[in-house]
Amino acid sequence: MKTIEEKIKEHKISMQNGGCISNYEEDDFSAGVLYGFEQGFKAGVEFSQQWINVRNELPASNEMLIVKIASGGIDTAFYNKDVGFIGASGRVSHWRKIELI
Repeated sequence: MKTIEEKIKEHKISMQNGGCISNYEEDDFSAGVLYGFEQGFKAGVEFSQQWINVRNELPASNEMLIVKIASGGIDTAFYNKDVGFIGASGRVSHWRKIELI
């Protein structure tokens, strides 16, 4: 799996090769566009990977999730508002959605 930095570099090259921007090393405007893209991409990745504390918010009912177990470890679990976390190997402390794009 490629790192975030590798994917950003790949996209920068494809933007140049596709003619979306000029040589960003010589063009201040293109450099600014690429910098904005890079920062936005990183912010989106960070947002999508943040863990939500169960004390602050519970997920919508009937969702499959990635969960952190209070005693350590990561698991998957199904959440139902009437039952709670189903299938987790311990008490759930944090959760996040499984995003499949």
